[in-house]
Amino acid sequence: HTLRQLKLDTKSIKSVEIVMTGANFVKNFVRRNSDALIYSNFDLRRCGNSGESVDVDKGRGRVDDSEMREELGMFVREVKQVWQCAVIYACAMDIVESFDRSLFKSFESQSLQPPRVKLVPVNLNHAPYCSAKIIEGSEQLEILISMNLVMKYVMVERLVHIYELEEAWTIRPLFDSKSIGKELGIKQGPQIGVVIEQAIRWQLRNPRGSGEDLMSFLKEGAEDELC
Repeated sequence: HTLRQLKLDTKSIKSVEIVMTGANFVKNFVRRNSDALIYSNFDLRRCGNSGESVDVDKGRGRVDDSEMREELGMFVREVKQVWQCAVIYACAMDIVESFDRSLFKSFESQSLQPPRVKLVPVNLNHAPYCSAKIIEGSEQLEILISMNLVMKYVMVERLVHIYELEEAWTIRPLFDSKSIGKELGIKQGPQIGVVIEQAIRWQLRNPRGSGEDLMSFLKEGAEDELC
């Protein structure tokens, strides 16, 4: 409703809605994988392999590269070319939401110049995300923002590149709907669309998987449903 009040054209409104939807996914992804994005190493070769993952600190939780690649791949497929905008917007929202607004109450009645924002280096011991103070001898507020939070979003973007998902929306299933229907004995219809999505998700988890492996996976899934 707000976007329409701004009298944006339909295409622009749709783009903004896509970015906002994508940003909500990214924020949730960062919060669920907070420690992993700071402490873990990621490797495309480990996708599709539930075996060992290498953590910088052995005490940290294990990372499933396959699951992360699937999630990020589906995210990029949904938002397409504006996926980076969604990551940046999510980061901006998270920074603003992390502010302790009580820090600014004492400045509400003052007429100040636009604030100066300063990024503070990553502190693994976890410093506060935000603090504010008046710059001595001026009427300007300085806001300090820890890079701890920012780096998690930087890692999301890096992971998209590590997992080679920059154009994930162009990934096609290894088999078309007719082949899948014939192999699984499924008539053309909504169910084929569900199976094709399962195929895409499998391919995202197993970027080096073969067509034979994929078909075996789909057949196992079809048999499980019948049972």
